[in-house]
This record gives sequence, structure tokens and C-alpha cells, in this order.
Amino acid sequence: MRSRAHSGRTAAGRPDGLPASRQPPDWWLELPGVCHPSCYLPHGGTHVLEASRMTSQALLVRRLRPDAHIPRRTYATDAAFDLSTPSQVVLAPLERQHVRLGIAVAVPAGHAGLIVPRSGLAQRYGLSVVNSPGLIDEGYRGELGVLLLNLGQETVLLEPGERIAQLAIVPIFIGPVLQVDDLTSTTRGTRGFGSTDDGISRPI
Repeated sequence: MRSRAHSGRTAAGRPDGLPASRQPPDWWLELPGVCHPSCYLPHGGTHVLEASRMTSQALLVRRLRPDAHIPRRTYATDAAFDLSTPSQVVLAPLERQHVRLGIAVAVPAGHAGLIVPRSGLAQRYGLSVVNSPGLIDEGYRGELGVLLLNLGQETVLLEPGERIAQLAIVPIFIGPVLQVDDLTSTTRGTRGFGSTDDGISRPI
């Protein structure tokens, strides 16, 4: 829940006394479970985070069309943000479609975005994401899209505003690749596909 207890805020919940360039964006006030930066500087006797630190820890989102939906969590501790379609989508059985979301994002440094299916749509209609997980690199600033695939037996209709996928932000390794003559040894070694099967499953 967004707290309004800090001093120095306007009635609308925005910090007063700050230039427009330092005010948090409108959508920040709508995020569930996130307290927006009531003031990015020590204000009203209360010390809060600096703007640069708050921004570096946030998923920055830009609307590319007015009817686009900002990614949001249903619950504050959810692992991923829901992604919603701004337009109607009709998918016939076994049809795939590139659904443009009308938003661009800036993934926090040292992280990547992963677009994954929603379990509810997968269970009810057989909807999935073709390239799951779809990868969003830290430096990408283009429009986000979801490659939906209908694996069910019926045509599926998705209305504007309906949640169609999820976006998870995960830490990534950014480092060099080094060619070596040998690798460290492990218990598993070179045992690969099927090496951990228990031998019970059999084709029929």
C-alpha cells in the first residue's frame, strides 16, 4: 500500500517543492506494494533515497501509445509483472501472433527481462509464448511484444487490457569468455540427456 504519511506532499500524493524534472512519473503512484519516492532529497525532516539510487533499482517504462498498459504485479511479492495487450487479439488453434504491447522498458543494470507464459491462460486455453522465455537485454529500448501461440483446440479471444504474459527481471552474468585447454572436474562430468532418469518411464 502506498503510504501518504510523509510530510511535504501535495494532496495528490506527489512531493511538493520539487522541480517537474524531479517528480516521479504518474504510473509510479499506481504500482502496488511500492512506495514512490516521496521526495528524492531530505525533505520535511525525513531522509529518503536519492533519485539516482531509486531509479537504478526500478524498471523504467515508457508508453508508446496512450492505451498501453504499464506492467504491474498483482501482489507486492509476485516474482513477475503482468503484461497486458492494448488491443483485441484473436488466435485460431495452432496460430501464432506477435502481440505488440505499446511500451518500451529500461531493464536495471546487470539484469535481463524474461517474458514467460501465464499459467492460467495455459491451463484454460493452451496459450503459450513461442520463444519462452523471450529475452529482453539491458540495452534494448524498442517496443515490447509477445509471440503468443494457441496450442488449444478452440479459437481464443483476448480483449484489450487482458493479461497475456509475464515479465520477470533476473540478474545476469556479464563477463568475458575464456578459451581453456581443460575444465574443472565434477561428479557428473559429461553425463547429459537422460543421465538422471530412474529407468521407470518407457515409451508405449
